[in-house]
Amino acid sequence: MAKTARSYWQRTRRVALMGLAAWCVLALAVQLAAQPLEAISILGIPLSYYLGAQGVLIGLVMITFVYAGRQRRIDRVMLTGEERAKGAMITQPAGRKGSLAGLAGAFAMAGDWLSGAALVAISGALYALGHDGLSWLIGLVAGLVLAATVIGPHMHRAHATGVVDFIRRRFGAVAGTVALLVSTLAITLLLAANIQALICALRVLFGDVPYGWQAGIVAGVGMFVIASVRSAETGLTFWQTISYVLVLAALTAPVVVAASGFVPGHFTFGTVLKGISVAEFRLLERELADPVTLKVFARPFTTATPVSTTLLTLSLALGLAAMPQVLWRPALARSDEGARLMPAVALLLVLIAAAALPPLAAASRLAVLNFAGHGVATLPDQLLQLGAMGLADVCGVKAVSQTAVAAACQALPEPVATLRLDDIVITRDHALFAAPLLAGLPAVATLFLAGVVALASLLAAAWLGRTLCASATRRDVEGGASGIFRAALAIVAAVCAALLVVARTADVMTLLAWALAVSAAGLAPVLLAGIWSARATGAGAVMGMLTGVGLTLYYIVATRYFAPGFYELWSSVSSAGYGAIADFEAVRDALSQAAPDEQLAARQAYVEAARAVANWWGLRDTASGALGAAVGFVVLALVSLVTPRPGGDAVGLMGRMRGLAPRV
Repeated sequence: MAKTARSYWQRTRRVALMGLAAWCVLALAVQLAAQPLEAISILGIPLSYYLGAQGVLIGLVMITFVYAGRQRRIDRVMLTGEERAKGAMITQPAGRKGSLAGLAGAFAMAGDWLSGAALVAISGALYALGHDGLSWLIGLVAGLVLAATVIGPHMHRAHATGVVDFIRRRFGAVAGTVALLVSTLAITLLLAANIQALICALRVLFGDVPYGWQAGIVAGVGMFVIASVRSAETGLTFWQTISYVLVLAALTAPVVVAASGFVPGHFTFGTVLKGISVAEFRLLERELADPVTLKVFARPFTTATPVSTTLLTLSLALGLAAMPQVLWRPALARSDEGARLMPAVALLLVLIAAAALPPLAAASRLAVLNFAGHGVATLPDQLLQLGAMGLADVCGVKAVSQTAVAAACQALPEPVATLRLDDIVITRDHALFAAPLLAGLPAVATLFLAGVVALASLLAAAWLGRTLCASATRRDVEGGASGIFRAALAIVAAVCAALLVVARTADVMTLLAWALAVSAAGLAPVLLAGIWSARATGAGAVMGMLTGVGLTLYYIVATRYFAPGFYELWSSVSSAGYGAIADFEAVRDALSQAAPDEQLAARQAYVEAARAVANWWGLRDTASGALGAAVGFVVLALVSLVTPRPGGDAVGLMGRMRGLAPRV
């Protein structure tokens, strides 16, 4: 039996390693090869863009199904007959409380993964960054694949109810407490991102009504706190299933309706990309676009280097793979096979819906490019509709009327009569909501999409609350954590999230990236080491989490809020070019010579210039989770090597995960 069990784990590990190798090729290597692939076209789309928008995503989803199929075959071949009778078969104990059926859980997982924050962030990245924004879509899908293959199924074998519970069982109470604190911080940032997305949606639905954004904060915080103190998994599962269906309809309708002929726009937006290239060249030729600020939409690495793109993808993927709310439903699956198939089906559902985002972003970009060149007195109706909904600014003001825009454009230091590209601003938070109108659909489509995003954001807040409650509950101790402790933890997280939103700390895209960076730095190394290394110790886990999260938080806070001091300290490792450094030094000199009434504006310019040069080797704060995870891995390994090997419960847990001991 021992020989069979060891063979079982060797085959399981081989399947996981093969899947991980394929994951690295699709999620990382393909992006690094984007420049040579750009010269090849498929369906009229540059191959590099097509692979990022569809091909890589399809390949990543296939990894999860291949993994589930091969692991099922291993289970049936290796764990049958006598071994099954002796208890070596890793199955879910009958009647496990809170277990989920695969299909219901898959739809709910897809609804949760397509939260309001995720939709707004991905759409904003694709619209604002063009080709480089695909790294956001790839990173998030790649993270779900990691959760579905190398983490989630093994947590289920360990009979853990979530991330914190697994770390507590594997590494001890101290590591579990640190993991709870890290999870709370990541959940707080993610809650803030969803509240911000909710506020954006409510502004589209109701305009700038009095206390509108305050109502959004109260609604998001209220859902989070209520869900954290009440057990309502079944109700949330049902509503997240409904949310997925609505998201699918809201995203797919503009692409299908706006398509020419019977072929959906998913396969024909190569024509749109060609139109974007023509429009960009035309605007440059007419001097209506600044060659410095205009980034070619379909060309890779115009806003980021290949290395920074890879690090961002890793940070997003590792962070999402380790987020507690992502891994909770697979841990509650009714069987090991369900723990593998549930996220695989959910990923397929996510792919079907998310495939509409690149065509939507491309259509939006083309429409905005075509706005440039219009006279300020003859604005297109689409632009005025966007302005009326608060989604578009022209010459620094909301485009609510021809008169308001004309007055604002004439008041500029250099008055303009013809719109330039830089005069039209649709922020990253508003790109998703502007897409239906820019695609030619009526305003009701935008209102429907805003309503769906609001619902998805509220449900995401509720699911985060339930996840935090479950993370703070000790399942292995009778009675678990007290309700007062769970409520207090939820209230602290909710208040902190509300303060982040009130302070206008960052947009949805940045808040989401920070949440995943904290998760990547603090939770991913410990989860992976706890599953795949029998030598990892509790002391190593604690030190790895503290070091990784500490470094990530330092980098985010220092480069965001103390950029001048950070650059002065670390200028030797900054990747800033001579132009950016010269601009920073010029602004610094201007600040020292500014009059008292000009100090505020000069200081703001000084901080902005410092943020452009404050970095380590070009690493952005949104990708800092990759650095934190690397350092956390190293510290965990080194500390584990110099501390005693784990024993007792940890050895038994590893045995159950690897099929070396019967499940009890």
